[in-house]
Amino acid sequence: MKLLALLAASLVVAVGGNKKNAPATDGPNTALAKTYGGRVWASDGPAPKAGDELRTWLAAHPPTGELGRKGKEGPWTISYVAVFKRPAAKGPVTVKFFDKADQKSLVEESSSENDAATLVYQGNYELDPDHGFNKGHTYVLKVGQIIKGKFQPYASGELTLK
Repeated sequence: MKLLALLAASLVVAVGGNKKNAPATDGPNTALAKTYGGRVWASDGPAPKAGDELRTWLAAHPPTGELGRKGKEGPWTISYVAVFKRPAAKGPVTVKFFDKADQKSLVEESSSENDAATLVYQGNYELDPDHGFNKGHTYVLKVGQIIKGKFQPYASGELTLK
């Protein structure tokens, strides 16, 4: 009888009846998560949205980057791509910036809506000198969500301002 129950349970899992343990998929981004999950890339231009184009872009850009300003004054404008190991839940995604020299002190944070569970999250941000960003400093970016009042980081990367 125990063997019959075990076989029935295995069949339910095999045909997708156990949604709790079934892996979530995000189309072409599932393979990206296996290779690049847990990292953030930042650049001065947008990255492709998904699939082979995004895979090629990620492979060509190191997760630790350098970013120059367009002028002598004003903010640095970045585009970032965060690849998660597991899909982020539907709801706000938070980006936190820390100075690498003092990772306990938060420089700035921002939250934006996430309409669906996803493995790849992209956004833009302005790093303003009036908000604590300085030329020659390296910053750690952490992207995640606030769950039950606590920040859960899903991906991180580094960016040096030139």
